[in-house]
Amino acid sequence: MNDLTAFLNARYDRLEELARAADGVEWTYNPPLGDDGTVDHERGFVMAGHETHVGVFIFDELAHMAAVDPAYVLADIDSKRRILAEIATWRHYACSDDSWYSCAQATVDNGYSEDLECADENRHGEPCDCGLDRRRGVILGALAAPYAGHPDFQKAWLP
Repeated sequence: MNDLTAFLNARYDRLEELARAADGVEWTYNPPLGDDGTVDHERGFVMAGHETHVGVFIFDELAHMAAVDPAYVLADIDSKRRILAEIATWRHYACSDDSWYSCAQATVDNGYSEDLECADENRHGEPCDCGLDRRRGVILGALAAPYAGHPDFQKAWLP
């Protein structure tokens, strides 16, 4: 999971850098009106502050460009980083009543006290059997899926 978390943080760092470079201006979509007063879906422009970005875009492309403005991107990245931080606090199950039932990954090497570490010698140190690694994988994999085309992406990360 550390590789996947590092991969996501690197992608978020890059997006944040791009958003901050374009931050400080309001992005709005201004569809032109045709002679009959209706929206001309063939042309339009996006305003970024006082600069107009004109091109031959279709209506939906321009509306999308305006909706994904720097403020939105920064808020989205902040939310995703909060999710990563929360997931990092999750720990394997450690049973204080009977450590026989602690997760196989609940070991001293993984930061658990001796009285909580898995007491079952057949499972001790084996892959996670409390479901934590699966839950982390599903959530982190979903966050990573949009980057499947990135050269550093690993297909094993997909949920």
